[in-house]
Amino acid sequence: MARGMKRHARGAAALVAAAGLAVALVLSLGGCSAGENAVTERDLEVARQLGFSDDAMASMDSGAWPSDLERKQVRHAEACIDYLAERYGFEFSAVSATGEPKWLMHADDVVLRIESGPFAGEEVHLKYDDGMRDGRQEMEPRFDEDCYYVVNHEEWERLAAEAIAPVLAELPEGSLVTFTSMSRQLYPESMTSDPVSQGGGNGEVGVVIALDRCGLSESEAGELFDEFYAALQATPLRGRFYLRVLSDTSSLPEFSWQAVDEVYRPYRPFASRWFSSGKKG
Repeated sequence: MARGMKRHARGAAALVAAAGLAVALVLSLGGCSAGENAVTERDLEVARQLGFSDDAMASMDSGAWPSDLERKQVRHAEACIDYLAERYGFEFSAVSATGEPKWLMHADDVVLRIESGPFAGEEVHLKYDDGMRDGRQEMEPRFDEDCYYVVNHEEWERLAAEAIAPVLAELPEGSLVTFTSMSRQLYPESMTSDPVSQGGGNGEVGVVIALDRCGLSESEAGELFDEFYAALQATPLRGRFYLRVLSDTSSLPEFSWQAVDEVYRPYRPFASRWFSSGKKG
């Protein structure tokens, strides 16, 4: 009789342990502990920003996530908000978050809106990888973002324009058009640790010289390429410089960068080269 009671006791204990393990697994979706998985007031605020349905919000109001997908959408958006807020000092709100990777990529697509400062209203994009693999934290979270572009592109473009200005001064007014643009791309943390004045960011600089407006020969105009390139190479900027030399611009509706680009973008430029001084400070 005593042995039977002991067997029943051991069986009950095993059932309790198994039930406890199941509860622990349910409360640890995606590697979160029970405490980390609890719905917070901030979660509710971000869920509203993401436009969750009434049913989803009702579930969260009762303390339960509608599904692991919604939890990831909210928590990934929060991680991105915290990262950018610390990095740039602005307030952000959530616009969208996929909550799960696409195809074989591990990164989530997140869109935020800047809510304070001079860039308020701008939307910024991130690729966020939480570093989780099969429920385990295998690497540090990674953030690739284009808020760096929003904050810094005017400075990058100003520095590029200033660099080539002395060379432009050698040509008659109205004989050329220029284009300077920092690339709007998702920059990793390693490329956003420096301001553009110390090598941060990438971009493109273009110059179009109209021979019929300046009196230069093609070879003379082409010789200016090295001067432009040297001027850019002397800066801390990184990017691609290209030169177009046009013999006749009379057929263009106007001699502007947009008009030239619409006609000639499919054609190779006269010359192009990547510049990167690698200087810091």
